[in-house]
Amino acid sequence: SASASASALLSAPPGFDGAGGDDDDVLLLRLTLSVERDGSDDDDDDKDAILEDVRSYVRSFPFAAVLPVQPLTYIPTADGGGVKVTFLRKKTKEKGSVDGGIDFDVRWEEERNAEEEEEEEEGHGGDDDEEESAAAGGRRRRRRISVAATRNSEGQTVSKAFSEMLVIKAFVKGISGEDEGRKPRSNLMEAVKVEGPVDADVT
Repeated sequence: SASASASALLSAPPGFDGAGGDDDDVLLLRLTLSVERDGSDDDDDDKDAILEDVRSYVRSFPFAAVLPVQPLTYIPTADGGGVKVTFLRKKTKEKGSVDGGIDFDVRWEEERNAEEEEEEEEGHGGDDDEEESAAAGGRRRRRRISVAATRNSEGQTVSKAFSEMLVIKAFVKGISGEDEGRKPRSNLMEAVKVEGPVDADVT
């Protein structure tokens, strides 16, 4: 399936100017992948296999090649749903070896939306109309995969916004198929399509 152009998706990401604070959990990227492969509503095994294919792509993405002069590690998260990219530096008496990083998380869009709505509600339930609307839209959300990347500022004393920008741009170009050397396998390219908008911010 044809994918949106990465240059169009990330033509002028806000905040990629190297300035900024050290707040943790800043959302650097969120993009949506629509599941293009045909299948019945009940074919959850097939859809879950596509989700796992996307997670596998993220786990195998060559982050180190994007930043050849920046020491880093990238390991799968404990639940297998993403990757924890950790920037490293030479350890000193004053500073540890960890210099921030980026956490990638891949899940069904409806699951992410449900978590965010639960946090926003602060214990207050929605009305029946909202519940019926969510149920009616379940199929649409179920067929979309959400990829999110958040800043992990652990150990950071200086902003890594430029490194973050390079990683995010390379990842988007790769998963959208624009970078031939880093694009997903053909079966995954046929199964999903990168949709806009892509939210990206490095501050």
